[in-house]
Amino acid sequence: MLTPRKPGPAPSGTTELARSRVPLADRKSLTFRLIVGASLLCGATLLAAYVLLTTLFDLHLRRGVDADLVDRLEDLVAGLDTAADGGIIMARAPDVPKYERQLSGQYWQIEAEGQPPIRSRSLWDGRLPKASPGAGLGEISLREIAGPVSEQLRLAQRTLQFSDPPRRVTFSVAADLAPALEAARQFSRILGVSLAVLGIGLVSALVVQVRVGLQPLEGIKTALAGIRAGKIQRLSDDVPTEIAPLAQELNALLDHHGSLIDRARAQAGGLAG
Repeated sequence: MLTPRKPGPAPSGTTELARSRVPLADRKSLTFRLIVGASLLCGATLLAAYVLLTTLFDLHLRRGVDADLVDRLEDLVAGLDTAADGGIIMARAPDVPKYERQLSGQYWQIEAEGQPPIRSRSLWDGRLPKASPGAGLGEISLREIAGPVSEQLRLAQRTLQFSDPPRRVTFSVAADLAPALEAARQFSRILGVSLAVLGIGLVSALVVQVRVGLQPLEGIKTALAGIRAGKIQRLSDDVPTEIAPLAQELNALLDHHGSLIDRARAQAGGLAG
């Protein structure tokens, strides 16, 4: 009856091969250090690019909203006129469809001293806040406020002094920031996915590059194993420039070791004779 053979210890060559296949698990290996170090640098760079690009895009969107509000504010001022009784009237209302739709997120308002405010139909029974106390006469102030339905609005205001009749008039236009904020979120998601894919590709290319770059060291390791087994006598001179001095020093060490062995053999032969 055959007795099952107990598995013995794996040959040293097999153990070395298994170790060489998992260099990333060894934190002392050059492969691990190069890949981890470069991956961290790559990740930090991509993260910085993500923060910078999303910030710049958000700033670009907000500047676009502000520029549009300033243009509408100027149109509102240009459409103002004075009635026969001295009151303020709108001779030409802004031609924007959303100003006619209730709670559309686009609003305008004109407040003149001594008369009720003139407002867009979109405000319904709501009202935009008064001018900021710190704003100077004629200056355009921009700030964020809560709208009639608690939406986040960007508000542009300007107060002018009229002389006939003498009174101050405050012009206000507001726009909902939701479309700009949603565009910023979409850009952030697309950019995040794109940079993540780019990061995976860069790390994969980095792993391949490190493997290929360190392949000559594996060749030296294999050659040393062949020298130990007596299959070859010296290392090849066909190595990259960076590790050529190492190969030369190892060959010089092998030559010195060989000369010591030859001398020892000669001395042993002399003693035996």
